[in-house]
Amino acid sequence: MGEKRSGNPVLGFCRRAVKPLVVLMVGAAAVLALSLLPETADESPAVEAPVVNVAVLELQPIARLEDRLTLKGVVAPWATVSLSAETSGRVERITVLEGDGVEPGRPLVYLDNDLLQATYDQALAQAELDAREVKRLESALAGGAATEMELDQAQSAAAVSKAAMQRALAELNRAVIRAPDAVYNAPDHVGTIGRVNDVPVELGQYVQAGRPVVEIVDTSTVRVFVDVPELDIRYIQTGQDVDVRVEALDDRQVAGTIHFISAVADPATRTFRAEVKVPNGDGDIRPGMFVQVRLLRRVLDDVLMIPLDAVIPLETDYEVYVSDGQRAHRRIVSLRGALIQGQYVEARPPTDPGAEGLRPGDDLIVEGQRLLGDGQRIRVRESVTGQLNAGGAAATRAAAEQERGEDVHQ
Repeated sequence: MGEKRSGNPVLGFCRRAVKPLVVLMVGAAAVLALSLLPETADESPAVEAPVVNVAVLELQPIARLEDRLTLKGVVAPWATVSLSAETSGRVERITVLEGDGVEPGRPLVYLDNDLLQATYDQALAQAELDAREVKRLESALAGGAATEMELDQAQSAAAVSKAAMQRALAELNRAVIRAPDAVYNAPDHVGTIGRVNDVPVELGQYVQAGRPVVEIVDTSTVRVFVDVPELDIRYIQTGQDVDVRVEALDDRQVAGTIHFISAVADPATRTFRAEVKVPNGDGDIRPGMFVQVRLLRRVLDDVLMIPLDAVIPLETDYEVYVSDGQRAHRRIVSLRGALIQGQYVEARPPTDPGAEGLRPGDDLIVEGQRLLGDGQRIRVRESVTGQLNAGGAAATRAAAEQERGEDVHQ
């Protein structure tokens, strides 16, 4: 026989409903209990970056800074004249030695002129004879003993013979090589036009017309040739004063003036040839010497100069860090076209207008900056005093670097 069922339907419904309700209440209690448990150790706070020891430099603008360009140059004579024989002949006499000063028009070399002298003597005698004949006919014409036609013929003959005599004299003079009256484009001279640099012939030597026999150089003023980079050519102009330092003369410094600037760049070096005019009255500066030419490129006002090793390169600009006493803050500077003097560089505004650059009075971090991030805690262990001055000298430190041996992290 089957199980006996209760005869009360309400009681059976209540029994069926109570079981799920009990299960639900037990689950809710378990959830509540779990929510009241303490947090586990897996959710620990992040570790902050360590404190970094730094040195700072307070930035002060330089009111006026001269940007100077130094170029290497070589000395050349102001003028060089090579005198050549105008006719062929044997060297008969040389009147100068290398190094002698030369006056305008002075005879320097004589060539054998016996034949030319004979030709001249003959032409001179004929010219004198014809001149006397003209005078005789003039007197005879006055007394009626000669005709106009005879006088005209005599005068024509005298003119021809005189021209022949002058031509013979010119040929004779060509056998004497003389100093020119002046050197082309040379400065004013007193007494001499230069000095003999070379006499490439010997007594008795036969030379052909056109052969160089004497070289004269003018070194009372000298030229200095320099090659100016194309990026700097805009800063120089003719007439500009420069300083010339002669290394071979114990670094003697003399004044010079830019005399010429080439209009066309050398296609191989992309530089422009410039000439500097330098007085050399004592003759100590000799052609071929190497010198350094220093010229003023530009003058900058209110410039912030920072140590080169304080900047950290980025893709386009550079980053630096400044201190507020507790933390480091990132700043951006541009070095494009910046002035560099020694170990210092001009800090220009960033190319990105939204980036923050340096300002006067900022404490620039000059040691430990490569270990920093923006907002990182720092400890200022040293303050650097002094900056690049207007003359270009490097900054000096007031405090000794006693912390250099310590670990930068703590």
